[in-house]
Formats: sequence, structure tokens, C-alpha cells
Amino acid sequence: MDPPKSFKCDRTSDEDVKANFDNSNMIINKMATLYAEKIMSDITLVVGNSEYPSHKLILCASSEVFQIMLHDSKWSEASEKRIHLGETPSCAAVFEDFLKYLYTGKIHLDYATVVPIVSLADKYNVKDLLKIGLDYMERNVSTACKRNQVVSWFQLTLASGHNHVSDLCANFIKANFQMVSKTIDFSTMEPEVLASLLRCNDLVIEDEFCLFECISQKWLNVKKRNMVASGEENVDIHFDHFVKLLMPQIRWPMMNPGQLANLLLDPLSKSHMHLVVDRIRAGVRYHQGEVPVKTHDYEPRLYTPRLYTKEKFCASLSIDHFYELPFYHSRSLLFSSQKHISEKMGTDEQLDWSVDVYPKGVFFQRCITVYRPSGKELPSKTLKKVRVSITNKKVEEDIFVKIGILVVGEQDHFQHIRVVRARNFIFTSQDQIVNFDDIVDHDELIALLPKSPFLSGDNAESFKILITITPLTKFSSLEIT
Repeated sequence: MDPPKSFKCDRTSDEDVKANFDNSNMIINKMATLYAEKIMSDITLVVGNSEYPSHKLILCASSEVFQIMLHDSKWSEASEKRIHLGETPSCAAVFEDFLKYLYTGKIHLDYATVVPIVSLADKYNVKDLLKIGLDYMERNVSTACKRNQVVSWFQLTLASGHNHVSDLCANFIKANFQMVSKTIDFSTMEPEVLASLLRCNDLVIEDEFCLFECISQKWLNVKKRNMVASGEENVDIHFDHFVKLLMPQIRWPMMNPGQLANLLLDPLSKSHMHLVVDRIRAGVRYHQGEVPVKTHDYEPRLYTPRLYTKEKFCASLSIDHFYELPFYHSRSLLFSSQKHISEKMGTDEQLDWSVDVYPKGVFFQRCITVYRPSGKELPSKTLKKVRVSITNKKVEEDIFVKIGILVVGEQDHFQHIRVVRARNFIFTSQDQIVNFDDIVDHDELIALLPKSPFLSGDNAESFKILITITPLTKFSSLEIT
């Protein structure tokens, strides 16, 4: 009989046998199955005519509001098996998607669903879903205008205190006011919200008469038609309130005498003759050179121009084939703007401007200083900035103006003003140039992939800016926004 063979077992350390496994997808699928097959549901949510068997554990884990509602004895819902949730029709339409997200963490957002989804996430304090919705809005503000949604987005985030997104929406509306006024969404803007926008100095518009037409025709008239169609009994009372709230925000002295005269033909001059004629009279006085009387009714902003894109105040410069432009090269523009708004002070007087745009950085050559300290050698230097320089070399007397730099861009094949930079400046014989630096991010502008959102035109390869220069007086407000 052969002796038994020796058997040897090599022992390994504990660390050698440890392994990590990630089966989280399987857990998510199990959670989804709980919802899909209504297994072991212990509560039913009733929304409109629909019922949703659910699980308290999932609801409470996802939402602090549901946690309090279902476990706090002070709430009657804590002892109920069926809970009726009062939701708006738009929120009720997406409630199933909202509930599925609580089980799966997955949701599809588009322009039609993001507002009610964000509303539900905000109402029930589902923070992760709220962040997803707000991030979606932040990335798509401009395209929301194309889909007639930007006003809805603005009012939702403003009312909910989501300031970052509401500021983005407000800035877009101010920069593209005429475009927004043509959307279906525009007439849904609350009158107080619209009035707050009309108080802003950095609102971009062709001229003040155009702004009046936007408010009169695109908001007031549409609002009145909608009230009549809905059977509102107090149409005239509401319309009167809207007119008295919005018309004082129009800057009547900023219209020329011909435009002021045309306002006498507007239907508002009949329905609200006293209000309209008084303001036309104030505008005419301004153009006749009368000094505004600083009484309790005096408001500097009414004598403050906005960022007007009318030709007499504005010029454009487009750098085509942008990617072929060498680094540190500039493009220049010469144009003239009207020196005064008041016709009494002279409509023929012009101011001559030189504009230099450095979209791919600024290069300073080596030089020797002339002024104190003189004779000092300065080495060459480069700045990675997107700079716009505006110069007036014929300053005989101080020139006080508001300057606006408007950058045109494109998103989703939708061209609009993406950036607005505004500044008040006094040109003097010693101070003849003003620089706007970093009007857009340098690296983002020159990026090849994806193409910069600050470019527009054919194949999105043109860098286009508008320069607005409007005169200010001692009666004007110095506030930029």
C-alpha cells in the first residue's frame, strides 16, 4: 500500500480574498418593480382623476414634505391610506413621471414638462430633482424663448426664489425685449413683473417709441382680448389698472417730437387721455429745452436713455471667418452718434467714435514711457482678454454718455443678444478712451469644439457686436441697471 501523498494548501491573506461588487443597478430595478407592479403599496396618492399606489418608505426617503405629512400626527394625512393632492392641471399631467423619479432616479425633461416638474420638486422639496430641473433651465434659457417659454421660466423661478435662473431669464428678456414681446408667452407676464423690467436702464430696445408699441399692442391689447374672451366682468377696471401701472414706466422725453405727436392717434389717448396727454406734454417740454422741475413727481430715470439700437445711437461690427483671424489682431469701426436727445439742443450735432475690437487677446509691444516716470522701459506683454476700446479724439468739452456693448450669439440655430455690458463714462480731453475687458470669456470664445455660443452667422463663425452710445445729462440717473 502506497503511503498517502502529502497535501499542501497555500493560505492567502485576508486582503487577497476581498472583492468589491457593485450591483446597484439591480437594486434600482427592484425598486422600479415595486412601483410598476404595485407590490406591497401602503398608501395611495390621488391626483385629479388618477390614483397612484405608493410606498411610504420611498416617499419619505425622497421628500421631507412627504416625511412630515405621513408621519407627523399633526397632519391628518398621517393616518390616512388615501391622500388627495391638489395639483394644477400641468403638474397633474406629469405627476406619474415625478413619482417614477422617486423610485428610479430617472426622468425625461423637455420644454413642455420642465416647469411643472420643477414646481413639483420645489413643492415636495425633492432637492436632487429640483437641481436637475434648474440646471436644465440654466443651459436652455435662450432656446426657451424660441419655444415660447422664457417668460414662464422667469416667473416660476422668480416666485420660487431661485435667483440664479431668474436672473438669467431676466437678463435675456431685457437684452432681447422686442423678440420676447412677439412670443405667445409675453402676454402671460404679470403686470408687476413687467413694470419692474420697464424700470431698468439696461433694457435693449430700438427706441422708446418701439417700447411703447410693445407694451400697448403686444401686452395691453392682448391682455384685454383675453379677459373679454374669458368672460371677465371687470375688464375696464383691470385694464385701467394695467395702464396706470405700466405707462408711467415709459420714458416719454426719450421719444422725438414726431413720435410724441403720433401717440395722439393711439387708442390709449382716447381711453386715458389725461394720463397720455400729460406725459406727451412733459416730453415736448423737454425737447423745447425746459428744465425738468424736481418735484415729488420728478424721476431721473425718465430722462435716462436705455440701450437704444436705432441707427443714430448704434453701430455694429461683424468679424467674419473668426477662426482665421490671427491672435492679437484687431478689427476697427468708425461711426457717429447723436450728441443730444433733446431736439432743442441740436439734432444735427454728431459725436465721432473709433471702436477697436480685440477678440483674441491684446499684445503690447516693448516701449519706453513718456510720462512720469519717463524713460522707463516696459517689456512686451500679452493679455488673454476679449477687449473693446472706444475712443473719441475730438473732445472739446466733457462728453457724458452711456455705452453698451452687445454680443450677438447663437444657440439651437437661434440668433439673439447673449451678452450685455453697459457703463457710464465721461470723455474729457485727458480721458479719451475707455476699455471694456472680458466682455466674454476669452477661452470660451476661441474654443473650436464645441463652437462658441458667442458666435453667429454662417456656420457660426462670425463674432458680431453692437455698440450703443447714448447721451446723458445732469437730469439722468447714474444707475446702470
